[in-house]
Amino acid sequence: MVPTFLVSLLSESMNQALIPKLVEVRERDGKEAARQLVSGAMWVSMGILIITVLAFGTIADPLFTFVFSSFSRDKLALAVRLLYITLPVAALSGIASNCAAVLNTTGKFAFPVLIRTLTPALMIAAAFVLTRRIGITSLAVAMLLGGALEAGTMLYLLARHGYKLKLHRSAFNRTTLQVGTQYWQLLVSGLLTSSVSLADQSMTTSLAPGSLSALTYGGKCVSFLLLVLATSITTAVIPYYSEMVAKKDWHGCHDTITTYAKLTAFITVPITVLLIASSHFLIRVIFQHGAFTAADTQIVSRVQIMFAIQIPFYVLSRVFGRFLLAMRRNDLVMISGALNLTIDILLNLLLMRVMGVSGIALSTSLFAVSSFAFNAYWAYKLIERAKAETPCATAAN
Repeated sequence: MVPTFLVSLLSESMNQALIPKLVEVRERDGKEAARQLVSGAMWVSMGILIITVLAFGTIADPLFTFVFSSFSRDKLALAVRLLYITLPVAALSGIASNCAAVLNTTGKFAFPVLIRTLTPALMIAAAFVLTRRIGITSLAVAMLLGGALEAGTMLYLLARHGYKLKLHRSAFNRTTLQVGTQYWQLLVSGLLTSSVSLADQSMTTSLAPGSLSALTYGGKCVSFLLLVLATSITTAVIPYYSEMVAKKDWHGCHDTITTYAKLTAFITVPITVLLIASSHFLIRVIFQHGAFTAADTQIVSRVQIMFAIQIPFYVLSRVFGRFLLAMRRNDLVMISGALNLTIDILLNLLLMRVMGVSGIALSTSLFAVSSFAFNAYWAYKLIERAKAETPCATAAN
């Protein structure tokens, strides 16, 4: 969980700050200026990732002791040991994520996605080959090896497509400084949003034994769908949003957002209904083996249903949220993150008393609804405001 949290927080914030500016610089100043921007931003990102990993490693033991206070001593020691093995993955996967985002702006989508399957493929292989010999440590080692392969391959591809990283003074120019300023704003927003998951996990430990496992299992299928749907759609839209904003094509922005919103709803609503209807069956088939009993299936399937409600709202919020990033309204993104965390914690306190662990899952879905409403409102409001301010440019486009 920790490496995933750090990648989501650090590298995704850099992607969100870098890509709109990269598209603008490439359109306005040419490819050489874009290369300098990518080099500067990537070196800054790698430095932050490495420093964060080292810092987190020094506080891991006391932090885990505080957050997972209900764990036994042996379980806590195992968690810390696995963290030390997998923590470098945060830096490696972060580098791969930054490279993939830059490649997306050149129209390369499929191959970066395929490369990101190296880690799960190695972990599956380790599960079959090594777990009987060295236990769950084999999965951690496979995760580390996969992260290294992904980072190395992505850096090679980035260089092949004209963005070879060079440590030179010209890379750290005024444009890079602007990206850095936006990065810190998005980092705060990302910290607030990512803290929702940590808050859910921590608050779940105060419930009945097994609740944390139920929350984790109940979110697996939904998390997978969200990753596939949200990543595919938002990865596709952000370069186009950034290009249209750079050209001040506000009618194009409005039409693109509306089209993607309708397409997203058309795809995600049936998937959500199907997942809710088949929740018990899926949990029984996928997880009900060994120590996972029929009683566990009942609890986890209810958690999954509550989590599934968020699917269309979460993906739609990303569609609109990416436009806010393209407009560089990071202040709105920060406000949204603060509201989400506040709503989630308050709903957790209320619903966990009534529904137990299912209530925590439901609160996550409800804050996704709130996030969608906030992002949609401001996206359309910004477009209408931009149309009013630039009528001539809009008419020309």
